[in-house]
Amino acid sequence: MPASISVAVALKALKHGGGGPSSVGALRFQTLATAGGTGSDFTTMSSTFVDITGVTVTPTALAGERWLVNCDISCFADPGGQSLITRLLLDGSTALRDEHMVNYIGGGNYNTSRAFSALTPALAAGAHTVKMQGRIVGGQTGHWELSSPVTDALTRIQVVALRTI
Repeated sequence: MPASISVAVALKALKHGGGGPSSVGALRFQTLATAGGTGSDFTTMSSTFVDITGVTVTPTALAGERWLVNCDISCFADPGGQSLITRLLLDGSTALRDEHMVNYIGGGNYNTSRAFSALTPALAAGAHTVKMQGRIVGGQTGHWELSSPVTDALTRIQVVALRTI
């Protein structure tokens, strides 16, 4: 089944409680929080995960809700040729996704950019923290761009929920 059809079927099932009529109302995607894309760039030489400053959000969930977390990453290693790993972390302990990136051009600072998404498990009602963490393999310095005068590829996250209106 094509992805567009399966998404449409899933949305219809959510709206109508599995196929029958429902008084749930219209569904819409709602951005709950965004972070990153501004401020000073983040750097680390850590081989273990550390919080990327300025890329943490704490939105409030409805009971049983799942969030789609959209991420943009723009980073580089100094010098090039090293691996950078970016992780999404939910509530300090649940890793939603690790993204492994390598600067393939050695001896220079060339950005690697990537976008990806992750889906949270069903959440309890209340506030939940989603943060981006990073580490570098190889003992060099990893840089995550949070602001740039020349590119739109920045490090940031967005949390979206499917809610009724």
